[in-house]
Amino acid sequence: MPFVEEPRSIWSFLDPTPKPKQKTPEPHLYSPHNKSYPTTPQSTNMSFEAWRETNPEILPPSTPGMGMHELGEALPPTPQRERSPSPELRRMQNLEMMVRMAITATIQDNNAEWERRFLQRDAEVAGLQRRLTMQLQQQQQQQMGRPTEHKASYRKTALAKPEPYEGNKKKFRNFFESLQLHFGANPEYFWIEVNKINFSLSYMTSGEAAALRTEWVERKMLADERTDIEEMEQLESWAHFESMLKDHFQDAFEEERSKYKIMYLKQGTLTAQEYFVKFKATRQRAGYNKQYQCSID
Repeated sequence: MPFVEEPRSIWSFLDPTPKPKQKTPEPHLYSPHNKSYPTTPQSTNMSFEAWRETNPEILPPSTPGMGMHELGEALPPTPQRERSPSPELRRMQNLEMMVRMAITATIQDNNAEWERRFLQRDAEVAGLQRRLTMQLQQQQQQQMGRPTEHKASYRKTALAKPEPYEGNKKKFRNFFESLQLHFGANPEYFWIEVNKINFSLSYMTSGEAAALRTEWVERKMLADERTDIEEMEQLESWAHFESMLKDHFQDAFEEERSKYKIMYLKQGTLTAQEYFVKFKATRQRAGYNKQYQCSID
């Protein structure tokens, strides 16, 4: 390449030191100053066919018949840009997503609730099994002590049957004492407390007594349906049944009336033995002890 001398200022003539000449930089391959810069049909205003003939190094000779249209078709297709959804469609999509999320959350909550209930029921079943095992063990122990208890049947006695009880508080003591006599006459049969309860209920046929019997039977049926071991044990307890009878039918003022009667009790036409028996029964109902009897004697 030829060297181009750099312009010198006026002061350079005063400097005797000669300066080296600088090389002119070669133009870039694609610089407009480069004479060998490849041309294009647009830059030369020539047709594509003419430009291709003058530039064989750019367009290989293996595609002599390919024009711009063929080149465009040879290129891969440009993917079309998807159209953005409309606001109404976006709103529906958001709503659908919210509904799905709500359904999923509800299903998860329901699954957790059912799992909690199943665990609770498993715990209840385990508790019932423990109670049943304990009850069976107690029954086995009782059977070992009295092996013939469950085989015993009701034996008729010379005792008169209890009179049907309708709930009169003044007649409750006679009814209850009649029950106690029958229990003592058949100890093997009435050793089972359920037999005592059923025998008593069979004579509660009218009035308030029948209403109490109906309530008792309904409670027992409901406990059997629910398999409520605690309620069933309570309904098969004679102590609980006796307490309920006394709470409903025992005369709360019997003791006071007996005290009043004993103060004015007279023999009248009674024999001495009859009068003594009546006096003793009235004294017991009044709640007087033996010391009171000694003071009277």
